[in-house]
Amino acid sequence: MDDVDRRLVGALRVNPRRKIVELARAIGLSRTATQARLDRLMSSGTIVGFDVVLGSASATDGLPAYALVEYGRGATCRSIVPAIAAIPDVRFCCAMSGKPDLLVEILAADVARLGAIGEEIEAIPGVERVTTHLRLETHLDRRREAV
Repeated sequence: MDDVDRRLVGALRVNPRRKIVELARAIGLSRTATQARLDRLMSSGTIVGFDVVLGSASATDGLPAYALVEYGRGATCRSIVPAIAAIPDVRFCCAMSGKPDLLVEILAADVARLGAIGEEIEAIPGVERVTTHLRLETHLDRRREAV
């Protein structure tokens, strides 16, 4: 990716629904050149999709939390993540270096459901420990900023 590709990806992160003409204007290329770059980024697998980002109103739709998951001896992501992915309240899961082994983002309906999710994860064979933490306030979120 060159600088123009990074600007295109950044513009898409801010608003993935922008028309190609608006994207072209934002990155300083023609509509045709912008479309060609977008097609190339998609066909190469650099861009694999576009997602929906919920606004602040969604915070009332559930209780945002994180679970820190530690494996027991011999357990792997391959053996544990599919069971975690099957829990509909799980929004994100990534492997970590060291302990904990996984960071799991959850949007639970309420505290009781959050507790049940923690127990559900802890019951997965190979999981040694789960600690859950409520997200209180977001002070910085650069996941949607332009590159």
